Amino acid sequence: MVVQIALPLPIAKTFSYSVPDRLQSFINMFQRVIVPFHNRYTFGYIVDVNGSSYEGLKEISDILDIHPLLGKDIERLCLWASNYYLTPIGLVFKYAVPKYIRPDRYLFVASLDRAQDKKSLNHLQGIKLEKAFSIMGKENVLECLQDGSITLKDRFTKKEFILYGDNEDKKDIKHEKILFLGGYRRRIEYYSELIETGIKKDKNILLLIPDYDTTGQFFYNTFVERFGERFYWYGSSIKQDSRMETYFRARNEKGVIIMGNKSSLFLPINNLSHIIIERHEEDSYRNENEFKFNAWEVGIKRAEIEGCPITLGTVAPKTEIFKRVHEGDFKVIRDKMPSLNIFSEEKIDKKVFFSGSLPHELIKITEDGKKERKHIIIYTPRKYFSSQLLCLSCNNLFICPVCRGILSYKKKDNKTVCSVCQRESEYKETCPQCGSSLIRFLQIGAEYIKENLEKILDDTEVVIITGDNIKKQIKRLWVNDDRQPEIIVGTSILSRIYGLRCHELIFLGLEEMINLGGYRAEERLFQILMNIIDALNPHKICFFIDSKKDFHVKSFTDLNAFYEEELTKRKNAGFPPYNRLYLVEVEKDNQDAGERTVERIKKQIKESGYTQYLIGPLFEKKKRYRWRFIIKNGQKGLEETLISLYKLKDTHIEVDPTNI
Repeated sequence: MVVQIALPLPIAKTFSYSVPDRLQSFINMFQRVIVPFHNRYTFGYIVDVNGSSYEGLKEISDILDIHPLLGKDIERLCLWASNYYLTPIGLVFKYAVPKYIRPDRYLFVASLDRAQDKKSLNHLQGIKLEKAFSIMGKENVLECLQDGSITLKDRFTKKEFILYGDNEDKKDIKHEKILFLGGYRRRIEYYSELIETGIKKDKNILLLIPDYDTTGQFFYNTFVERFGERFYWYGSSIKQDSRMETYFRARNEKGVIIMGNKSSLFLPINNLSHIIIERHEEDSYRNENEFKFNAWEVGIKRAEIEGCPITLGTVAPKTEIFKRVHEGDFKVIRDKMPSLNIFSEEKIDKKVFFSGSLPHELIKITEDGKKERKHIIIYTPRKYFSSQLLCLSCNNLFICPVCRGILSYKKKDNKTVCSVCQRESEYKETCPQCGSSLIRFLQIGAEYIKENLEKILDDTEVVIITGDNIKKQIKRLWVNDDRQPEIIVGTSILSRIYGLRCHELIFLGLEEMINLGGYRAEERLFQILMNIIDALNPHKICFFIDSKKDFHVKSFTDLNAFYEEELTKRKNAGFPPYNRLYLVEVEKDNQDAGERTVERIKKQIKESGYTQYLIGPLFEKKKRYRWRFIIKNGQKGLEETLISLYKLKDTHIEVDPTNI
């Protein structure tokens, strides 16, 4: 017997291995096995089985799973994702069934009722499967499982562990796509209605949340209070035993709700009746490691395959979803949305920051807020003291000596931080190029605002909240909300913190986001703006805008008008969702080797007839040498050319990259 194995590597082809006689009767499609590869052993996935055999092949050495763990529907989802995202199937399976999913470590021998010779197997009763393997040998135990001499149960549900069946009980389930537009309180109420309906019918629900520490904890606590112990979290942020408990309950039980991040999209779930994705537009739903995918796209595909409905809940959908609404692919439910109809807008001269001060109008708001004991929250897109350092003597920005990226200043640690390679160095208060001490801080951030507010407002606590310290701050803010600081300065993480008191919300530097996000910049700005207002529910809103920028808040106050204009711009420019983008990236330790690979890519693209769609390469030096190509094209046939590039070592492909 010969099997084709997909390895968890960026390699498009599969590898042939023979199966030793002792394992042949236990082989199944999409099973994980251990195989020798390049003088080491690794795991892989069976993607084809051939009854014939021939000499010279290496043998698989062991079987990891007693049954394939995915089921036909998830297998179809993996194969679709591999084709859609131009990712080798081995990397997709690696993500769908990661190393830590080891059911065998949580199974025990539960029954000998069907055994012909119970006495010879009595010593196995109640012991862990791993121990049974060591006592009898794995092949002997697998034979007993096959002929029904023993059965296995997991330690959490105490139910028999059998080959996973797909979602066959689809009575009262209709596939449809729903976009729910409403504030987070209304979304919670709507999700609760869906969950309650599912529980009454003994159906299971999958609820995706963008993170574990902020939004995840808030939604988890809210729903556990309503539905008790039916809620289970699944994701990399929890302990292994808890993760495996969720795995077995999703597989074996009815009327449960699985809450998780993007990895839960590939979790086998019995009786799945609805998929809910909260704030599908969040960047955290984009997987950036090896298998690069968008959770909202995979979620829609899974719902289609399993024939169940999917709901996307948000106040600011992705432009791609808005287009699909226009095309009639989504049903829209509109509810109470956060309002941006009443606000004040102040134009400021940013030269005020050069003198180490703050705008007069901002100082007045915070001083009045202190007198009236109001809670003020300030948003800024930058977390450090300054995002650029300029030498006034030689007129040069501070540049990273390794990769030439622009340096930021982190005052808390008195270090410069490279925006590209993240390299940190001690700040010596002099220009590294000319030695001058005349340094100006440009593009100020949260540290700058905090320092200056504390100078102006005596005995006022100013707290910074960013993605770096959110785990520490969130416990304090939720547990001790009666002691919430009077002033909070934060970045986009503010959009994920619900329940804070906010009398006045100030946006300082919002317009700078236009320069940070590529073709998605205005969409991302709109989403951050609406989600922060939704989460904080402020009494007043004030924008401080650079007077030299042609930026108007009013252009972001009408959801329909904003998305209509965004779609027009993208259609004219040929960007998603009207065209697909492909990022081809080469990373090498050796520059000459990288340039040879780049030339081979150019040659292959030219021979395939797609040179006119090729942009680049853009060269960067980070920790390694990096070259990046962009291909913008919607024609058929290009995918086959791109997937063939995986033959070139250290070459990676990303479909529809978000930061272009």
